[in-house]
Amino acid sequence: MSDHTWVRHAVHGGYWQCPTEVLDEYRAKGWEPSDPPEEPNPAVAEMLAAREAAAKTAETTKPTKAAPRGKSEE
Repeated sequence: MSDHTWVRHAVHGGYWQCPTEVLDEYRAKGWEPSDPPEEPNPAVAEMLAAREAAAKTAETTKPTKAAPRGKSEE
């Protein structure tokens, strides 16, 4: 038998490996035994990081104004 059990919190959805001997105490706090969390997909993580970086850039960058046009010589 393993010394740890994967558990997931019912409210916030976090995972961790709980020591098996204290599992009953943590069940009272909302942690339930579960399967291990899925391995993150590196492509998805990279895409989310790029979106976050773009959002930060958009927040700190001032929108540009069009340059005034000169009068026509016609």
